[in-house]
Amino acid sequence: MIRLKRAFVICMAVMLGTICAAGCASDEKKEDSKLPGYVVYTANSSGTGLDSERYEIIETEADDVINRLYKLVSRSTDRGVSGIYAQLSRRPDFTVSSRVLYVDLPESYNNMNNVDRILLRASIVKTMIQLEEIDYVTFNIDNKPLTMYAGIGNDINTAAGYTLLNENNFVDSELNAYDMLERREMVLYYADADGTGLVGERGYVSYNKNMPIEQVIVEKLIEGPDISAAQRSLPNGIKLLGISTKEGVCYVNLSEAFLDTMTDVSAEATLFSIVNSLCGVDSIKKVQILVNGNKTDNFREKYPLSNLYERNLDLVSAVYIN
Repeated sequence: MIRLKRAFVICMAVMLGTICAAGCASDEKKEDSKLPGYVVYTANSSGTGLDSERYEIIETEADDVINRLYKLVSRSTDRGVSGIYAQLSRRPDFTVSSRVLYVDLPESYNNMNNVDRILLRASIVKTMIQLEEIDYVTFNIDNKPLTMYAGIGNDINTAAGYTLLNENNFVDSELNAYDMLERREMVLYYADADGTGLVGERGYVSYNKNMPIEQVIVEKLIEGPDISAAQRSLPNGIKLLGISTKEGVCYVNLSEAFLDTMTDVSAEATLFSIVNSLCGVDSIKKVQILVNGNKTDNFREKYPLSNLYERNLDLVSAVYIN
């Protein structure tokens, strides 16, 4: 915490009090203070939400204020040096342009769990948006725009592919997501080392309660495995277009990339990585896969996608604990 000597505070209070009495209006983004005041939002020691504390700082230039505020949001906590920020391989880069603060995060951000990602983004946005020069905050990963779901809360402003965040919309809704997080154990099936069979990865996954568990499962499959004994079972560039379950059948609508041939993974391993993973949900007994909303005649000339498929554990050689 920045501490100012009592004599200095009194002196500045007298000086600024005189100026304010002459008719200077206070900034709506700042609290009524004799020095510029900012509410700094930091991850709490339990990693479940944000703590806030007001600071008075002597810096006035935007770049200097941003640097000072970042030091405060990333300061040491009970969770360890810099808390969640210790997971970043480098300090984020900050650039202000056209009243937007661009925050460039390192690739190591992608290795953080979902809760810590939310906490990090929220602490930066809630803190930095108080600057007069900033109306929105957006995030990059090594200079590439970070994509985020708009499904939690109000509409998100976008411009030129960037997600624009401020204190009024997405971030406030995300902060409420801490109470909506579900933690669930599941087994996800990926291609084995040979690409002809499957191996299971058992572990806990945290996700928002408003997100269907089916969506969580398929998106984890798209991300790929965390264990070395497995390899991704779905083609690069594949996207989940929609998913729903009715009367025990899960309907999975995938982009056309699903049909791409994978030289190292068999059609059987690709198909049943999805089917086996989804059939681990009690309410799902069968799976049908659509491509761009259509029932394709054959998947890699072997499996008709007009069929409903049930779990096939004969393909599974092992299940690993993650």
